[in-house]
Amino acid sequence: MSRNLNRKRFFLIRRRGVIYLFLLFILSLAFISYNLQKNNLSNIFINLVQNFSINFDYQYKNSEISGLKNVDKEIIKNKLFKYLNSSIFLLPLDKISREISEINWVKNVKLTTDYKNTLIINIQEYDPIGIYNFNNKNFYFDNVGKIIDQVDSNFIVMDNLLVFEGPLSNLEAYKLLDIIYDLNLDKIIKIKKIIYVKKRRWDILTNKGAKLLLSEIHIKKSINNFLIIKKNLSETKFNNIIKFDLRDSNKTILTYKDD
Repeated sequence: MSRNLNRKRFFLIRRRGVIYLFLLFILSLAFISYNLQKNNLSNIFINLVQNFSINFDYQYKNSEISGLKNVDKEIIKNKLFKYLNSSIFLLPLDKISREISEINWVKNVKLTTDYKNTLIINIQEYDPIGIYNFNNKNFYFDNVGKIIDQVDSNFIVMDNLLVFEGPLSNLEAYKLLDIIYDLNLDKIIKIKKIIYVKKRRWDILTNKGAKLLLSEIHIKKSINNFLIIKKNLSETKFNNIIKFDLRDSNKTILTYKDD
């Protein structure tokens, strides 16, 4: 009796397993069929929109680009060329935005359309605050030290930007620049370059060959000490000094050309 019951249970479980497998097979077919239909419907919809756009002139033909300072407009137009005559409603704005963002100077991109023929592009570029000299190559960098682009002969060199040298100088430059501009040091002397010494402090080299060794901590005070010396010396005596050791903010050691 018990043997017959076990046999019935075995066949019942086996039958249920076959049914479950069959249902799983049916559901898989239904899922595949649904996705095929969905793709077909999607293709039909895209074709309808594309045909409507062609017949009623809703195609991408023009672009309005604003916000450019350093990027050549033709570079952007070249990236957009493959989308010409596409439906204005089907333009992949996210994809286009990513492609434009690949350009070194581009920080942010905002895209809209006029829902007729024009793609409107507003670009925010990175603002360089200095030039970072590394391995005998110059690079523009922004206020957080991000390298924007290499200074190339194809670009107009921004002569108002100061040159920095030394590891991590591009990351720390903004602190020094705030002080330099606040005290108008860049207008009082011609700065050739600024060197970050041992990742701790700054040396400023002038176009006339003089060197200012700044304090590690009291940077502003050491520059003020330099400005006091310059104010109280004649041009001849001042130009005879080749080194201003301002590392101790309470005193200044001067080295003359004749020493």
